[in-house]
Amino acid sequence: PRWLALDHHTPTSYAEALETSLVNFKAPAILKKNPVNILVAGCGTGRHALHVARYFRDAKVLAIDISAKSLQYAQKMAAHYDIHNVEFLQADILELNQIQQEFDIIECSGVLHHMQDPLAGARILSSLLAPNGIMKIGLYSERARESVVVCRDLIESENIPCSAAGIRQLRGKIIEQSDEEAWKNILISPDFYNLSGCRDLLFHVQEHRFTPHQIAKLVNDIDMSFLGFSNLNSKTVGNYRKQFASDIAMTDLDNWQQYELQHSDTFAAMYQFYVQKT
Repeated sequence: PRWLALDHHTPTSYAEALETSLVNFKAPAILKKNPVNILVAGCGTGRHALHVARYFRDAKVLAIDISAKSLQYAQKMAAHYDIHNVEFLQADILELNQIQQEFDIIECSGVLHHMQDPLAGARILSSLLAPNGIMKIGLYSERARESVVVCRDLIESENIPCSAAGIRQLRGKIIEQSDEEAWKNILISPDFYNLSGCRDLLFHVQEHRFTPHQIAKLVNDIDMSFLGFSNLNSKTVGNYRKQFASDIAMTDLDNWQQYELQHSDTFAAMYQFYVQKT
């Protein structure tokens, strides 16, 4: 999606940010060197990649995407914000083993779940990590996207095109039925109210959705360790710790499977989690 503003945050190191985000986590030495080599896999129009390049001190960022048009927008915005520690490259994740580079950190948010085989993409990315390297992954939640699934079924059954007119047609239908429970979570999403955001929210050609148990299987299949979810709000943290007091690190995915069944909107903005190569 197009974007116009880049949020400002006081710069920090990746190691400090991780130690703040994850319970009882001590960052490995590779996150404290200069530069820290970061791959943003599937950068789209560049907003996240530019945030990483500007927010983390000593970061050297390679941002890749399969879309040349998206990369052109990303490069334009990098120039606008005078950010020079990021390089953009048009590439397919499934062919990244050809670049013969190793990364300390890989961030892949909202990308794997749109691939035909998310596990194949995750395996390629994990192979590019240095020993003890960290990967941040963002995936759709099966539970949180139940209303989106209903909407995608509507798009398919009525053959609504992914065009400006089609998006407006769909939004009109949903707004007319705004009192229906099925549309509650869609109507509170800011993305619903602009064309590029709505296209990104509802009109993807392909998407996979996950549960905590499926995340556990994915992490095991790529032979990595689950470090925990990030971006959890204080209410979720408090509720989880009250219910599962023995899980100090909050990394038990069986517990999270049970928790999400009781709190369906916990991961409405995707699961965001860290894994580590050992």
